[in-house]
Amino acid sequence: MIFGKQARLARLWVKATGLAVMLLATPQLAHAQAAATTAEPATVVAGEAAVKAPQSDRFAVAPGKYEPRKPVEGVGMPVNGGLGLQTQFSPTGHYARWIHDVPLMWLIFGM
Repeated sequence: MIFGKQARLARLWVKATGLAVMLLATPQLAHAQAAATTAEPATVVAGEAAVKAPQSDRFAVAPGKYEPRKPVEGVGMPVNGGLGLQTQFSPTGHYARWIHDVPLMWLIFGM
């Protein structure tokens, strides 16, 4: 009698697991299929796949607004003899540095 209950529970568990996997995979498969049908085929240039820019005004750059810049020594790259975090130039960077300096350091030294 106990074996029968366990066999029924195992069968239900297998069904529930299969259903959960299908429910989780279905939206991702539908999204991948929709992306595959709307995407343009990539062209091959010298053995490498070239990425085409989207043909939308959303991604268009206004004339004269984009200026490619050269890297500045010491900004955004390691420097010989540098110790500590790099100088931050964005609000996100300042917040990340605060997180590092205030809660994380106290947490590390408190352990």
